[in-house]
Amino acid sequence: MTSTEGWQKVIKPLLTSKISNSWLDPRKTSDEKDFFHQYTVAWATANAVDEILKIIESYEERVKSLRAKQQEDEPYRIGQ
Repeated sequence: MTSTEGWQKVIKPLLTSKISNSWLDPRKTSDEKDFFHQYTVAWATANAVDEILKIIESYEERVKSLRAKQQEDEPYRIGQ
């Protein structure tokens, strides 16, 4: 999945931008309570996206490992 052009050019940059470009414009909030609510939502979104990317990367490594074992490039080991 991560080797596809769609992932590399569209989805991953979109998700990455949600992590690093989640600035909140205080001029668009009506009061302090609304500001903190929007800030919390932006923070939670950034954390969720970061976690999703980490999960995808870990599964990608797992797939590579299993493919190597399947091709006997890497022998099976007890407990792994």
